[in-house]
Amino acid sequence: MQGVYTIGFIGSKGFGAGTIFLISNRVIGFDNRGCMIDGEYKNRDDGGADILMQVLIPPGMTVAFDNMISDKPRIVKCSFFLEGDLGGGAPKMVQMETGPIQICFAKIRDIAQ
Repeated sequence: MQGVYTIGFIGSKGFGAGTIFLISNRVIGFDNRGCMIDGEYKNRDDGGADILMQVLIPPGMTVAFDNMISDKPRIVKCSFFLEGDLGGGAPKMVQMETGPIQICFAKIRDIAQ
């Protein structure tokens, strides 16, 4: 699963896009509003990966899955399984701590180990 991915997402409060890097069991990324994405993944024998990640939301910002505005940074966590074929490009429902969001994944490039 190691590689560079674009993500598109839509939630009850809006939509957005971002980039994530899966490198050496780490998840690193960002979205178009400046949220930082961090976490980890574990490859599975079936070609997919179990992903545990968190989104750091900067102060004063709303996001697609939550319209709460805070004067302090917030962290929202989630975990999900990502199929090896990325779900065939179909949106994947992911349950964030604040509510559901649909995410589409597309692999942009491999990263050599």
